[in-house]
Amino acid sequence: MIWKCRDDFRPAEAFELFNTFEINFKDEKEVNELLQLVMELSNNVRLWENKGYTPNEIFEKFEKPNQRPLPDKSFDFGGSNVIDMKSRQKIGRNDSCPCGSGKKYKKCCLEKEG
Repeated sequence: MIWKCRDDFRPAEAFELFNTFEINFKDEKEVNELLQLVMELSNNVRLWENKGYTPNEIFEKFEKPNQRPLPDKSFDFGGSNVIDMKSRQKIGRNDSCPCGSGKKYKKCCLEKEG
């Protein structure tokens, strides 16, 4: 069986091919191992579209140097994190809306965010 490496690879296609050839897996661990190998292959194949570079080489050369480290403090997803740019204060649900409508924030723009 020859596997054609493409940039539009979908795992479902691989499983359709395995079904065609009646290839069965013992458990989920075997499936995961195979998918790891397939992803490793696809990330290390030189592509014409990448001017002969592999996806891993592109990542190392162009993307990795521009990444920033994660912040020390985790993100707070609870509640409103909207800040009024004039006063530089966090806007509470019962404060007037910064859009200037005259309504409370909870009845105006908070509903638009959610």
